[in-house]
Amino acid sequence: MQINKLIEMEVLEEAHLNLLSLRQEFQQEQQQYAEDLSVELAKKEKDLNLLYGELRKKICHIVRDSNSLPSRNKALLVPVARIIQEEDRRAEDRRAEEPGRLPDTWMEAWREAVGEGVKAKVQSVHLEKREQNASWLAVHLGLLGKTIVEDLENVKKELRWSYPPSFKVFSTYVRSYHQVVGQHLKKLEIQVTELKDLYALLDWIINRYKERIMGSLSLQPDMQAESSDVQLEEEFLKQLKEKYCSRFESEFRRHCSALRPQPLWTEYHITYINSFACLQHMESYQDTCPGEVEGFKKEVKGLNVRLMQSLEDQFKDDVKPYLRRMMTRKWLTNDEDFEQLYRRTEQLSQTFTSRLHLHVVKEYVGQLMKGNYSCKNRKHEKAAAKIRHQWNQLRDLFEDMWLHSVGDDLSSIIEQKNKTDIKNHLQPLVEHYPDIRKHLVAVLYFRGLLRGREHQRILQRLAALKKELNVDSSDKSRLLFGDMQVTVNTD
Repeated sequence: MQINKLIEMEVLEEAHLNLLSLRQEFQQEQQQYAEDLSVELAKKEKDLNLLYGELRKKICHIVRDSNSLPSRNKALLVPVARIIQEEDRRAEDRRAEEPGRLPDTWMEAWREAVGEGVKAKVQSVHLEKREQNASWLAVHLGLLGKTIVEDLENVKKELRWSYPPSFKVFSTYVRSYHQVVGQHLKKLEIQVTELKDLYALLDWIINRYKERIMGSLSLQPDMQAESSDVQLEEEFLKQLKEKYCSRFESEFRRHCSALRPQPLWTEYHITYINSFACLQHMESYQDTCPGEVEGFKKEVKGLNVRLMQSLEDQFKDDVKPYLRRMMTRKWLTNDEDFEQLYRRTEQLSQTFTSRLHLHVVKEYVGQLMKGNYSCKNRKHEKAAAKIRHQWNQLRDLFEDMWLHSVGDDLSSIIEQKNKTDIKNHLQPLVEHYPDIRKHLVAVLYFRGLLRGREHQRILQRLAALKKELNVDSSDKSRLLFGDMQVTVNTD
């Protein structure tokens, strides 16, 4: 029977023996009649190479389908393994130019065939279109995980026993799945746009693949000697996380936009921030997967920073109109704006720390520097009392103790009945806030003291105090007035 027919009918051992005989015959003729039969020998060599190529192609086809059609191919794998071992052994002993020598080793071709079989298995997993099923990805990933486990179970229980131990069959299939699944996930990621699908993909990669699929009890103890990580392209997981975070923020803003500027929007934000903060406490997983825990903490921290910034920006926009009306004629007789400011600040007092408190303080005190109002007819006493009262309310919300005294220090200056006494109340303000300079002119303007000899004496006393106390106006821990804009004429 012709060798080609034997290969086609999968009578592999007989086909291989005939090929070995044909090659030996060719080598003998080549030694005896190299010059006389050069054309005929060249034709025989070509035929021999083609037959070897057909044999390898058939063997790879059998290996590729061996886990899909186990009952049909199981008996064929034993001679397949023997042929592979025999050919690789002979390849080490013969010269590269001898007939039957194919690119790569037979073992390498076998591994490629295993990978092709795994790829076919992965591609056979049902995948619906997004338009047909909203849960298309979750369903597909669930089926994919089930297929991988079942396939590796069959390799472990049956398929590997058809090969000698040197083939390391289970390890080869596991590595093939790592590689093929990584390529498959890359293709899936291109189709994923919705937040829930991005989460499903991340969760499957980070948690399910390693713990539930490769960590399946049915694959133990063999998996203990293998890596459980899917083989992803460099930066793929990082880019996927960034895509998820970006999409989450976009969805979050869209969902919250309808709530602005209602208090519910703020509460919604705070709930998310607190929830993400709690997620960072994962000490129980630190020993088993430290890398994943640190990576997760970093991602959550970054997300929380962006949420905090968004909340802070919104807060500043919300309170701007109320702060702008502080230290005005209306403010002196109406508490509505301050009550709104206090209510919104109180709402965030447990979420934000000094950064937001400092903003409120600077903006509140900063209204004095704008010269929007100057007290007349002894109204400075009423204004000072109001500042002191409102400051006592705000002070209870502030964590930074160094901010506590500014309201009292300014009130003590503004409330003085006799303007000659003002210079005797400057020292606490200079000690607490050494960066105050021309800002005192604005405070005096609000007090109703615009110019004159006493006005000059007060400013001279300020300069003298700075020298006497040797205060460091560059101490960043106590900078309050430095970047406050003064719109009152200070010349």
